[in-house]
Amino acid sequence: MSHRHLSQENLHPVIANASHPGPNRTRRTALSNALIGLCSGLIIGLLVGSSGGGADASQPDPKQTIVVSQKDIKWTAWSGLPEHSGEMATLYGDLNKPGPYLVLMKWYPGYFSAPHTYATDRVCVVVSGTWWINSGKDFDPDQCVLVPAGGFVQRVARTPHYDGVKNDAKEPAVIAIFGEGPVDLKLVDPDKPSWRTVAATGTAKPVLGPVDTYFITQTALGNPFQVDSGRLAQKQGGTPAIRSYGELMVSSHIAVNDALEAILKKKAQVPPPTLLKAAYASMISTLEEETGKRFDTDYVRGQVNYQKANAALYQYEIDNGTDPDLKAFAQRTLPKIQDHLERALKLEKELQLP
Repeated sequence: MSHRHLSQENLHPVIANASHPGPNRTRRTALSNALIGLCSGLIIGLLVGSSGGGADASQPDPKQTIVVSQKDIKWTAWSGLPEHSGEMATLYGDLNKPGPYLVLMKWYPGYFSAPHTYATDRVCVVVSGTWWINSGKDFDPDQCVLVPAGGFVQRVARTPHYDGVKNDAKEPAVIAIFGEGPVDLKLVDPDKPSWRTVAATGTAKPVLGPVDTYFITQTALGNPFQVDSGRLAQKQGGTPAIRSYGELMVSSHIAVNDALEAILKKKAQVPPPTLLKAAYASMISTLEEETGKRFDTDYVRGQVNYQKANAALYQYEIDNGTDPDLKAFAQRTLPKIQDHLERALKLEKELQLP
């Protein structure tokens, strides 16, 4: 049962997509390909079992093609779980023996697995319902990602995760899970039960509006960029003023990021940031290769442009955002950004940049 903690940059994130050393890295392509074949057979079997059409002229040879109809799938309660919480049906192989396996896991509304790990990778497809998943050692179902029917999830070996279905869901979630045994399940906290009860999503954190979401995604990229580029300026800046400015960027943006993270813990998850991600990475890569006057010119010129755009971003959140916590955060932070812009413009003047 692929159940416990799962992952926002964040997943973040989350749907498990981490690299892992050892034999599992070389197995992932084979696992994914095998899943396609096995799940295709599963889906065909379900369709055959639920259809009422006439027989073909020649029926499948049971020695060559094995079909299990939906009504014939044998569900059993997962060991240690309460009745009607989590059930499993083994379709191929054995979880606890060497070799590939394919199982169906069914989570009923209101139940989750506790944080746990497996010895090998698992690849999963949601067959029906909606599956709530997350990664990490700390159980926090409100931070889960929702994966509807047809969605794919990969669990990386020995990374803690958890999953299940919240209490107000209309139906259980059924997940097809493929991997290589033995799975060697290990609970993060073996002194606690292997399952959790979870309340309805009605108690979930407030969802952010489009302006607030845009503000968060851009700030989530900008803060790390400023910290990384500031550290480069501390080491490679050609003047004391540039090195001092870089130090200020590091300390200031770490503090800003911490304040923002405290607010976001009270909000629903937002999509992982993508816009400008490649541009920021390219700028950092360029600065890493530069020294002297060239570094100073590119860094300072980039800071002037960044601070202007950042001030506009914060002002837009103040004017158009709908979340009161984020608007207040933007109002508190904007004066610092304006101060950073003045400092960057002063550096630009001292360098006599055109």
